[in-house]
Amino acid sequence: MNEMSAKDYVFGWVANCEMLYGQPQEYYDAKVVRKEITPFYLEKYYVLIAGLNRNVYRSAFGIDAFSYTDYFREAEKAIHELLDAHGIVYNTAMLLYDHSKRFVMVFSTPENISANDVAEIVSSCFNSLYARIFDMSKTPYRNYTVLSEEIHGYENLSNTFREMDSLSCQQYFDMCTMVMTPALLENTRVPADPEQIHEDLTQMYVAMRAGEAEEMIEKYRAAMAQLEAARDFDLLADALASMRASLEGLLRSHGREVGEDCRDVFAIGKHPTFQIQRDEIEYYLLGCMEGLADTRPMSQLIQEAVRYIRHHYAEDLSVADIAEHIGMSQSWLTKRFRQECGENILSYLLGVRVERAKVLLTETDMLVQEVACAVGFDASRYFSSVFGRAVGMTPKAYREANKK
Repeated sequence: MNEMSAKDYVFGWVANCEMLYGQPQEYYDAKVVRKEITPFYLEKYYVLIAGLNRNVYRSAFGIDAFSYTDYFREAEKAIHELLDAHGIVYNTAMLLYDHSKRFVMVFSTPENISANDVAEIVSSCFNSLYARIFDMSKTPYRNYTVLSEEIHGYENLSNTFREMDSLSCQQYFDMCTMVMTPALLENTRVPADPEQIHEDLTQMYVAMRAGEAEEMIEKYRAAMAQLEAARDFDLLADALASMRASLEGLLRSHGREVGEDCRDVFAIGKHPTFQIQRDEIEYYLLGCMEGLADTRPMSQLIQEAVRYIRHHYAEDLSVADIAEHIGMSQSWLTKRFRQECGENILSYLLGVRVERAKVLLTETDMLVQEVACAVGFDASRYFSSVFGRAVGMTPKAYREANKK
């Protein structure tokens, strides 16, 4: 028969799994010493982890680790009452790290109670807690519960926790309402065909270039359906990277700047679940198609001219400088730029400067004349005139209306 004290449970497992970034002594003092959690004895047992997935919890969500324990104690009390009523032998703790809040429990059950029943009790208590303290109509952050298979011997504890920590990442695939044992996870996976996914994404890209929105969405949904069923993070990451690279190339060929929004929409870490990201990408793709409808692909030389302007807009830049950079005459550049971009090259340069000035006005405390200089204007009065024509208000008024 094996013995494991609460201190060993809290600190031993965390140290073995190397997941706690600075073990909080305050937690040990409050939960172990003052509450005098006693050792317990089990021959066969289960391990359960519940809480908010650390990959999707944001510090900006509003509750830090130790403040969160005030809410946790309410759920912990309800869980203990239910477990005691069913004659379940257990030991519980709360792990707080990396903006994560995790309820962990080692338990054994009587013959008339299954481990899944216990997991459902815990999951229900936490779902009720989150529904009450967080406005679930406005946020997708959710509870997950993972449960190990039956374990014999504490020497298997560290490996079990590692496996379950990996399983909890499946919350990204919106499995928060399921009790996830390793066996159940494997049963939910459907083998994917990487070649078919690649073909669907290729056809999606071709349809997008051709302006065929319905076909683009059809191929996109087919690829994402396979990725969801496969529950394979590596395959998903590769597919999203390929999709993003293709889209960025298309946007640049039309002279469109690729911003943080493009990077964010294809980043797994920016989304709580697969389903939310899937829908956001679809919305983003349709928006890109709409934005490209009135533009034409640029030649490589004009693409390079646009790229040069965007990197050197703050300098004393002239048409001659840009023409020299791409190795063409000023007359050729002026004519082709208007043909491919729909405006003359100096208007485009001023537009780039104004857009950058808007960012500096709202995100910094630079003086207006400093902003003017930073984006390539020699005189603040000329800058104010150009800015006013483009935006419809003075730089100062724009700052006051949009200051972050």
